[in-house]
Amino acid sequence: MLEELIGNDPQAIDDVLAEFVGSATTLMSSIETAVANEDAEAVKLAVHSLKSAARSIGALGLARRCELLEHGAPHERWDDLSMVRDSASAQFAAVRRYILDRAATVTPRESN
Repeated sequence: MLEELIGNDPQAIDDVLAEFVGSATTLMSSIETAVANEDAEAVKLAVHSLKSAARSIGALGLARRCELLEHGAPHERWDDLSMVRDSASAQFAAVRRYILDRAATVTPRESN
């Protein structure tokens, strides 16, 4: 999916994925805090951003969990939202691990 958006340039892909990990880490922290504080508006804002970013890199499982949080936040069923948040956190950890493992196996470009 990512290659369709930016082409097959490994460095560009690595840059996008690194940016995703950085911003998604911050957003996950915001989501965890918002759910813990039972702040529906903050949940919706953070998960909406993370959902879009996850979709853009092809992390559709994470995007789906964000969608569940986004739609569930207005109903304020905090026990249910906590479970979905935990699932989103686990999914993000798997995506992050994949990206970091990928970065460790990609051979850096040679300098000219």
